[in-house]
Amino acid sequence: MGCRGMEGAERTPDCRAPWVGTSCACTACPGDATLLRSQELLPWGLAPPGDGIANLRNRKLLSKTFNEFEIEQHQECAYDHLEMYDGPDTLAPLLGRFCGSKKPDPVVASGSSLFLRFYSDASVQRKGFQAAYSTECGGRLKAEVQTKELYSHAQFGDNNYPSQVHCDWVIVAEDGYGVELIFRTFEVEEEADCGYDYMEAYDGYDSSAPRLGRFCGSGPLEEIYSAGDSLMIRFHTDDTINKKGFHARYTSTKFQDALHMKK
Repeated sequence: MGCRGMEGAERTPDCRAPWVGTSCACTACPGDATLLRSQELLPWGLAPPGDGIANLRNRKLLSKTFNEFEIEQHQECAYDHLEMYDGPDTLAPLLGRFCGSKKPDPVVASGSSLFLRFYSDASVQRKGFQAAYSTECGGRLKAEVQTKELYSHAQFGDNNYPSQVHCDWVIVAEDGYGVELIFRTFEVEEEADCGYDYMEAYDGYDSSAPRLGRFCGSGPLEEIYSAGDSLMIRFHTDDTINKKGFHARYTSTKFQDALHMKK
């Protein structure tokens, strides 16, 4: 018997979580706040574990707070339990395994995804859990050989970027590698000095590093390369005109001595 009665964020009609057997997957939609619920527990038979991920498009998961929590108690949470991982799958660091009736403390993820696994055996059932999480843009991203995507905002392509946004992304490569950033789309409110809405790039971990440029307007940008192992991207918007935003791809590269963009 499959899991029943769990719904994900209601931002779109097709936003539902796939649940398989006794191990239930929670897949959340991008947005500022999403509610996750366990199902009403039933006497299931055992089944192979399923997978679930709350993956936010380039948005840092700030905290996950439990409003209700009641899962079969065991000293080591060996029977019914909820596991949370700091990343996209079970290879990521385990943030905790939870059971019993004590609400877990708020959980903070270090990146843009949080993997949840809920498991129930065939015996004792309890009420389950209800939790909410909130997000904001920015965060720390890891550049690797495979290409990854960076978006100005969670609803890129569906809606223009919101007003009064201030987001910092720090993209970090492993030692000996630099960061390469290639823009696929760029459309930000235009102004002579880019004083309203803008994107800035810094050759390091924060805004104290050398600034590679401040950019606004429309049209393709040249590639941006870091001299070291990190690149900070800042996106700022004011309270008036909103445009499409930007979409870029980043990867780690050995060619960090390439010509930098400068303004």
